[in-house]
Amino acid sequence: DQPTVNSKKKWLYRCECLHHYFSRIFCLVVLIGQNHYIDYLLVYYQKISFWWIIFIPDWFVIILFIVYYVQTYSQFVTNIDIRKHWSNDSASNEDKTRKTNHLPWGPIAWFVYGSVTASKVIVAFHSKSYMMEWERNTIRGPSGMQLAVGLAALIYFLMLISNIHQTVDRKMKNFIHEVGATVPIDILDTMDLMELLYEVEDRRIIHEGIIKLILTIVVVNLIVPTFPCAIVYRGRTHGSNIFKRLVFAQKIVQIIMVNLLFVCVRAVLCALYGQKFSAFIIKNILVIVILLSDIFSVYKESREEKKGKKYGENGRDSGLAAVIKRTREAIGVKRDSMEKNLCKPKQKTSSV
Repeated sequence: DQPTVNSKKKWLYRCECLHHYFSRIFCLVVLIGQNHYIDYLLVYYQKISFWWIIFIPDWFVIILFIVYYVQTYSQFVTNIDIRKHWSNDSASNEDKTRKTNHLPWGPIAWFVYGSVTASKVIVAFHSKSYMMEWERNTIRGPSGMQLAVGLAALIYFLMLISNIHQTVDRKMKNFIHEVGATVPIDILDTMDLMELLYEVEDRRIIHEGIIKLILTIVVVNLIVPTFPCAIVYRGRTHGSNIFKRLVFAQKIVQIIMVNLLFVCVRAVLCALYGQKFSAFIIKNILVIVILLSDIFSVYKESREEKKGKKYGENGRDSGLAAVIKRTREAIGVKRDSMEKNLCKPKQKTSSV
């Protein structure tokens, strides 16, 4: 049966490697296609003379993503080798506690990518040809631009799942799944808010300050995902002592700078400018409620751990369980003292 077990392990290892290969290659293909399509639209509508200049930051972003993917894959292979080494009894404690330290290529890559993409959006909607007419029903139409910017959500999702492998602990996997489910939806929410920027009549009615505010929200929503990438890097390469605090801060940022801001802007657009009601307002309110409940649960868990450490239970036993354990320990101490007293030889009393 041993060869069969080894063949199954090899098959599972190949499937996991295939997952890593496919996600990384597909993300790079989407990234290259998105950047070049947005560049084409900028050259076509903005009449940029030195069009080749806009390709320089694109290829810089692509190089950063390649470095990041190579680094994460090498770490995945290294962790598997370390885990195999742990199975040997001769493995030293130094090898078991070994960690892979490297530069935070993930946060750097996404910050540069988000900044470059946000700059292109600003150039497209806030320049000399600000009131330009988009060509409808063509590949150069507003729907194409919307789709291209919305691909940032897919790129971010593929970037996050590249950090999931067998050696990642449960808390980190849960955090990656949670962020991978919420942050891409926030980016798509931004695309819904950008719809009025494609209409010339709406842009003439709406105050220019509101337009600038919407563009600012786009920039913030493309750069804020850098923070979860930094949390993933921090939790993977360092100790997890401040991991809960970083998660706590990330949820607060997601409430204030994303969802609450969306609700306020959409309320102003509906009340003052007669814009249609967006169903994403309900989504923003639901996400705010969910994030608040998550913050409460994180806070409650940290409080329970502090109580457990206070009673010497290492954060595992609290409340009734801690009381029962302390009672059992007290009974055990009394029992040991009684046994010692019984085992002592009785001293002979001298008769007068």
